[in-house]
Amino acid sequence: MELWELELLGCLIRTEPDHRLSAGQLMTQLQLTSGAITNRVAGLERNGLVTREVDPKDRRSVLVTLTPAGARRAHEVFATKTSTEYALLAPLSPAAQRRINNELRALLISLEGPA
Repeated sequence: MELWELELLGCLIRTEPDHRLSAGQLMTQLQLTSGAITNRVAGLERNGLVTREVDPKDRRSVLVTLTPAGARRAHEVFATKTSTEYALLAPLSPAAQRRINNELRALLISLEGPA
């Protein structure tokens, strides 16, 4: 799975309860152009991981919904990622892990801002 696929699936899996966002919301969250979102969603749709439908409340907008297969795939990849991170960090003490986490958080905030 490509990183962009995981990022898009991650946006949808975090959206409770229906795992659905508009294409515009995905554009904003992923900081991509409408063309990039269209292409990425089309690829995930071909693989059965998402569906697209016209928003019944606004016919100009497209809703992207995670399918059950997409949710399973996202959970599998996130579980693998988490177990790999635990294995990589296991040699470090809990205090060292907290320090690294805090330093990485500070770096991200300096790059992306507090929001």
